[in-house]
Amino acid sequence: MSHLVTEVYEAFRLAGVGDAAAKAAAAAIPLGNDLATTADLNRIETRLARVEADLKVLKFGYGPVILGLLIKLAFFP
Repeated sequence: MSHLVTEVYEAFRLAGVGDAAAKAAAAAIPLGNDLATTADLNRIETRLARVEADLKVLKFGYGPVILGLLIKLAFFP
């Protein structure tokens, strides 16, 4: 166990929590390296903006193609 998790475990034990429950609760606390940073969130936001732009291109690019296929099927069987 890391130092922080050990401290939390010991605090639970001093509060009267059972051994298994104290270990489970201490292990459930995320450590600092498991959390997203602002840089991580900015990188994700940039990628999502690119994906949205790509989807707009696909939507307006394939729309006329699908419409043309439907017209061909309806009027020229």
